Amino acid sequence: MGIFSNPTNEEETEKFLSNFGDIGGVVELVDLTLELEHSSVYKDLTYVDLDEINEPGVDTSEIEEVPSFVKYAAENMSNFPLRTSFTGLLGPNDVWLHFTFIPSLYFLGVGRKLTLDDYRMFFGSVLPVRLMFLLEDFDSSKETPEVTPDFFKKLGKLKWENKKASKLNVAFSDLRLTIMLNTWPGKDFSPICVNELAVTRLWAGCSAVLDGRDRISVEDVLVGQRVYLKLINCDVMKWL
Repeated sequence: MGIFSNPTNEEETEKFLSNFGDIGGVVELVDLTLELEHSSVYKDLTYVDLDEINEPGVDTSEIEEVPSFVKYAAENMSNFPLRTSFTGLLGPNDVWLHFTFIPSLYFLGVGRKLTLDDYRMFFGSVLPVRLMFLLEDFDSSKETPEVTPDFFKKLGKLKWENKKASKLNVAFSDLRLTIMLNTWPGKDFSPICVNELAVTRLWAGCSAVLDGRDRISVEDVLVGQRVYLKLINCDVMKWL
């Protein structure tokens, strides 16, 4: 990103494809990403502030029953704040972060601030589990898989297969930021960009683990991006 001027969508797309256009499926996924500039849901999502969507006094720590995926992530993944080659790429905060997209989308759907009962409903939903274990098929008729500690142990030990995979995930983030800055200027998009980068990396990691690997490949990155685009266009009410 330039310091004094933002690249156009076309310029950022050209740079993206010059670096990653040789990867199968990338061109189609870039086209789908560019369509976000016309998405009213995505526009609204970029403006959501997680600190402002709840009714006053809502404290999720009051909910006694913690979802198993949160519990297993906390017990089996490193909570060290810096992600290194020793700690792994993913931690329990990444797992929690992906969950927060559900109340954000629900908030946009119902058009009101969220209550503690809403969060009880979110905590009991199968959607977070389906996103991690079924990925692009999260909205299919497939049964919801069982959550196991072993899955999160493997998730916490993942590394990138190569620099190209890591850079590809960042490139998609840069492309989305360019779209935001050119379509809805005048706002700080840092929070949503950080969150998007983390959740797409998480789903890429889930793809690797489900395929029996301990390295995240470029193909896994594409899976993570497709899951995110599908979630944005999903009716989350159906799964709550």
